[in-house]
Formats: sequence, structure tokens, C-alpha cells
Amino acid sequence: MALFCGPYFNGGVKAGGGGAFVYNCTECISLVGEFNLKFSEPWVSIVAVSFIYNFSHKLIFPFVAAGVATKIRSGSRDTDFQSGGGLVYNISKSIKLRFDARFFVGDGVVEKGAKLVLIYMIPL
Repeated sequence: MALFCGPYFNGGVKAGGGGAFVYNCTECISLVGEFNLKFSEPWVSIVAVSFIYNFSHKLIFPFVAAGVATKIRSGSRDTDFQSGGGLVYNISKSIKLRFDARFFVGDGVVEKGAKLVLIYMIPL
């Protein structure tokens, strides 16, 4: 399990955070269920399920991700295919800094977003 917070970049900078459950299928492939909430806009939240491929587990390493995401805005829902990637910096065994950029494609519309989050890993 992981908790995270940091700035979200999508047409401006917004504070956000969330949590995730991570299942490591192999050393490099993970299945992640994630919930994001933008604190400065409480009516925007994202629930996502993604497969993530980590290219290594060194101090700094790249990753790619793909899956589905549902955005909830003011009572409406929009489910999109999402893909992207980024970089992870391992500060310690349980603390990480992650830059994550994603594209969301659905209903003929492409949206993009990014976040820089501090992650605290909680072993279960």
C-alpha cells in the first residue's frame, strides 16, 4: 500500500494526493489500483487501475504505465484509457519521489496530466 501527495499539473498547478494498492506480479511488472484527489478542486477525483513496467529498481529508474481511469467531476463520470510513464527516485526503502505523466483517451478527446509526488510505502 502507498500514500502520496504533491503538485498536479493540468492547465495549472493544483495540490493533490491519494493512495494506491500495489501487487508486484514480477520483479518489474506491477498491478496498481489508485485513487487521486485534487485538494484545490475537491470535485475532481480519479480512480485508476494500471499495469506498470519498471525498467529497474536502482536509485533512479524509468517506468511506463497503461490502464483505465475513471474521472469523477461534479457528479459526472468519464472512463478513459490511460497511458504514460515517468521517473522514480528511491529516497529510502519506504520513501520515493515520482514524476508521472499520463495521457487519457476517451470519447474522441485526449487529455494530459502530470504529477510530482512524494510516496510513502506501507508494507502489508
